Amino acid sequence: MKTLYSNNTYLLLLLSFLLISCDSGKKEQKKPEIQQIKIDQPEVAANFDSHGLVQPSAINVMENGNVVTIDGSRKEVLILKPNGELKSKFGREGKGPGEFVMPLDIQFVGNAINIIDVNQYKVIKFDNEGSFIDSYSYETKSAKRNIVLLADQTYVSNASGLNNHLLEIVNLTNDSTLYFGEAKGEPVEVVDLQKEIKALSNREIPSIFKNFTTLFHENEFIYAFLDSYSELRKYSLSGDLIWEKSIELPYNEEIFDSLVEANKGIQGRLIAITYIYDLNVVNESVYLLTKKTKDKPQLIVKIDSNGDTDSIYTLPDSESYFTGFAFDKERELVYFTSTDGEIVKAVFKF
Repeated sequence: MKTLYSNNTYLLLLLSFLLISCDSGKKEQKKPEIQQIKIDQPEVAANFDSHGLVQPSAINVMENGNVVTIDGSRKEVLILKPNGELKSKFGREGKGPGEFVMPLDIQFVGNAINIIDVNQYKVIKFDNEGSFIDSYSYETKSAKRNIVLLADQTYVSNASGLNNHLLEIVNLTNDSTLYFGEAKGEPVEVVDLQKEIKALSNREIPSIFKNFTTLFHENEFIYAFLDSYSELRKYSLSGDLIWEKSIELPYNEEIFDSLVEANKGIQGRLIAITYIYDLNVVNESVYLLTKKTKDKPQLIVKIDSNGDTDSIYTLPDSESYFTGFAFDKERELVYFTSTDGEIVKAVFKF
């Protein structure tokens, strides 16, 4: 009896130890609390009165702190010094060398300012002073026409479901294409608008939107935010999936509901589904600028290098809203393009 009692006691102690160990493991795996951070009221960095700026449609910040923005109305590019002084203006409307039709993005690659003109399907290159260098054409299967440059003559684009692939890397120098990433839907060659409108009315994702992405490239990684699904993927430059996460942004449900309702009130067209206006990456952390919703402030949501929500930055509420943003990491600043025609900046703690 003594031996049996000792063995039972031993087993109970062992079981208790295992349960305690499992419970400790769960506590260690508990995700850290999401930080809530308020951004101070931004100050105006450029507008029509100070810089002749009419409609800022894109923004980026150079390593030296110079701010580059596109005036979508005047079809020109402005370079601002960190102190806000206008350094140069260049470009004009047209289809000749250094001219634009629909310039929508600014990317710094190959020691050049690269302007992506989505109407001409061209990458138009300027030096850091604004002098025209040259341009080259690109192709994309994406209805958004957006690309992200990896190097000069090499870019990432949307494969739009071709052979069940989401993305492609095109190298114009050696005429090669690498397809990668699993698509959400098949290619849509002919749009049945009524069918697509009915799908959204039934709270389904229309086929034409299933593969829409917002792309970004930083260092050795490619980031793809699937616009209609609020899903974020991180890939290597060889196309290997590192992780994919469903991102539950605070306003997602409200945004989707409003899109479904808005779709009912229009005829002959369909409103694209997206939960963000812009995306940036700093040191493998992804920053998502949420859409504006009724009676609620815009947010910047920080996703860490593992794909988990780290911080939520609340922007001051306003009747206008921000459509794009870019960081000056060295000076801890964030710049925004605003719907009221201004470039504004605010202190930003990474």
